[in-house]
Amino acid sequence: TAAAAWVWRRHAQRTRTARESAHSAAWGELRRRHDAVVRQWADYDVDPAKAIRYPAMHDPGHPAARPVVRALRTAGDEGRPEPGGRGDGRDLQRYAEAVARLEHTFDAAERELGAQGARRPARHREAAGRF
Repeated sequence: TAAAAWVWRRHAQRTRTARESAHSAAWGELRRRHDAVVRQWADYDVDPAKAIRYPAMHDPGHPAARPVVRALRTAGDEGRPEPGGRGDGRDLQRYAEAVARLEHTFDAAERELGAQGARRPARHREAAGRF
């Protein structure tokens, strides 16, 4: 009957919408985690005290920073789905792995360089309205 067909289409539409919403939420969470590491890494360049105290964090030739630079590049590449693509499950999985690897390598670099406790808000973010 027409009512059953309508119910079936409506159910399929709601299921598809829920799946797309969950997919978008997963991408959003990964981007948030990725951006958090990028901000933390950038603080070592932007905050003069951190830049002076931990110069190796931005030295791509330093053994502790080299994997971070590679992981940053990989996560950035995986975070952009193919042009015209919607970022399917495989793209999401690759991006999730790249972000996890970035978080791990960044934490390892901080530990190796003794900067683990240096995670405080940079002064350039404390003043409201500066950016």
